[in-house]
Amino acid sequence: MAADVLAAGELMGYHSAVGRRGGVDARGGDAIATSNAVPGFRASVDGLHFTNSWPKEPYIVVNVPPLGNVAIGDASNGLCGGMVYTVIDVFTAGLAPIPDTTNPAQGSALFNYLVSRLFASFDIPGGVLKYYDWMNTPDHDTGVWFVTRRGVAWHTIVEEWPRVKADIDAGMLSPLGLVTVYTTDPTMMGHNHQVLAYAYEVDDANRLTLRVYDPNTAPPGADDVQLSLDLSNPSHTTPITHNVDITGSIRGFFRTTYAFSNPASLEPTTPLPSNALFVGGGVPSPLTPGQIAPGAMVFQNLGGTTWTATGANPFRLGSQNPQDNSTWGFNRVDVPGDVAPATRSRSASTSPHLPVPPPTISSGAWSKKASRGSRIRPTISSR
Repeated sequence: MAADVLAAGELMGYHSAVGRRGGVDARGGDAIATSNAVPGFRASVDGLHFTNSWPKEPYIVVNVPPLGNVAIGDASNGLCGGMVYTVIDVFTAGLAPIPDTTNPAQGSALFNYLVSRLFASFDIPGGVLKYYDWMNTPDHDTGVWFVTRRGVAWHTIVEEWPRVKADIDAGMLSPLGLVTVYTTDPTMMGHNHQVLAYAYEVDDANRLTLRVYDPNTAPPGADDVQLSLDLSNPSHTTPITHNVDITGSIRGFFRTTYAFSNPASLEPTTPLPSNALFVGGGVPSPLTPGQIAPGAMVFQNLGGTTWTATGANPFRLGSQNPQDNSTWGFNRVDVPGDVAPATRSRSASTSPHLPVPPPTISSGAWSKKASRGSRIRPTISSR
């Protein structure tokens, strides 16, 4: 099987990155099924390969005479907006995805870039005021006689969803602010969240599903994150179902104010080493000792070198702990075809057998071996 890259549209069940187009009456009229996606974007590939989990350390440290070094902010509160804006910057610039698989250190070039984009995502003061306004706005419309205060549902469906749809229809990623709390307490603002919409589908029942990159979700599950709501009755409370990695509900969303920033400074000045990320795959479950079953694994090439399937030094997957053991019935798997940087390879179909007694399955990072060509080695291992 050749290396495969799935267009974003395929995530929605369509073969084209540009899906069907139609019309949707958000006020409850006849709905025409429609879908679309940003061509070429895949959350697990083009998103960041580390999650929004940071130690308790300042965003930045500045020297303020005569006070000395002054710490500003707390990274443990999250950098979700900075991560979202950085992903847009890199994708819009046409650069290869950032290869880092661990969170950058405080004060590093990437960390500082994320922090600068975090503050940009707040759009101070207007963006902060919008979060606060939505935080203390009821979910549904309220009012008496001819005076109506529109609720969060109405603002989401009637005002913000068309803006998100216009972005995606134009082939642009759409950053979203998610409002999760109902309170007048401004100190609760940090409980809100930011994600990135890249595909949508509205079905015949007028239900919207948005595919989003969520900074809190690790790469193996990144392509499956979505939120969904009924567009039919915006004046009433409209629950939003989701699997975004946050605690609690999403009351509504709005498109944040994004402006491009050139991320060229994040590009490495020397070619990247061979590097890989395990995306997913495996064998059917359960397996009994001695059983043979087909299986496959999927990896993303995070390095700057094409994985070559042939030649004097081809790339291969190799067993580990100990190296080149045959516990699973084989010790090497060929890469099914050349895999360019930032794309994925699905391993050729294999038929591993579960040995007797069964081994312990351990987790960890993928690594490379440079002798006799570079080999990417899984940490599914026997002990």
